Amino acid sequence: MKLAGFDVQATRISYTGELGWEIHHDRKDTGALYQKILEAGAEFGIGDYGAFATNSLRLEKGFRGWGSEMNLDKNPYEAGLGPFVKPNKKDEVCRSGGLQGNVK
Repeated sequence: MKLAGFDVQATRISYTGELGWEIHHDRKDTGALYQKILEAGAEFGIGDYGAFATNSLRLEKGFRGWGSEMNLDKNPYEAGLGPFVKPNKKDEVCRSGGLQGNVK
């Protein structure tokens, strides 16, 4: 699709739980596209926000992040994913290794 005259792929997805878009585009267009988005959103008070804000929003929503709540040192239960684990299911992907000794 086109956004401000630039070829982009827009995905209605959000890591924070808020309604938002991820815009994928050619790296060379980043600066100009960014300026166009800021200009178009000026009347709505559009602006930048930081990684800490994003992290705070995702935690509030209950979204887990790889490297934080989920990593190779935590099993699915420790990561808060217990409700999604079915230890008695024969084709459970994480059966080998990850759940051994941790089935509740």
